[in-house]
Amino acid sequence: MMFKIISIALVSALAVGPATLVAVKSGVKHGFMSAFYGVFGITVIETIYANLGGLGISLTGEDVVLRLLLLAAGCLFFLYLSISGLRGALNKKLGQESEGRFKFHPFILGVLMTLPNPLIIVFWSAAFSSWDMTYDPLILSIGILIVGTIWAVVVGLASQYFGKFFTNYMSKVLDIITLVILFLFAIRFLIYFVGAFN
Repeated sequence: MMFKIISIALVSALAVGPATLVAVKSGVKHGFMSAFYGVFGITVIETIYANLGGLGISLTGEDVVLRLLLLAAGCLFFLYLSISGLRGALNKKLGQESEGRFKFHPFILGVLMTLPNPLIIVFWSAAFSSWDMTYDPLILSIGILIVGTIWAVVVGLASQYFGKFFTNYMSKVLDIITLVILFLFAIRFLIYFVGAFN
């Protein structure tokens, strides 16, 4: 049981999304703990959503109002991050901090970027049905937290190490890539939101 959960949690962790990318960028600029907190924030929400999936709750199908609220919140928050970051980048000189308007602690940022994604619940619901697992909240939570903590350490160490080799230009490119991805995810949430009415 624990091996199955750890295996699935590892697959989920390796599916790098925008929240992980922002954590990496933060680690490159600010060091190990910044990236660690960001990834651990993702892990906390994944643990909650995995337990909802284990209980058979699907926010994408059963509760339309909650689904719409999550999609709208995701769209607005990702749009805010991308526009705010872009404005900060345009107002700073090359090599200076371009995310000065991001006033969120890395852990809170990881939580807020993962929260609007109810597809994590669908992922874990499918895992429970296809892997024929018995739902045990304690084992499930421990398994995900173990994998998530290890992954947070790996991301933190890697981003801090590679951050030493980043030039000002490379840092600027990473900023632009991150902001474009955030904007695309905002559009993605908007499309899902509009599609929910069809």
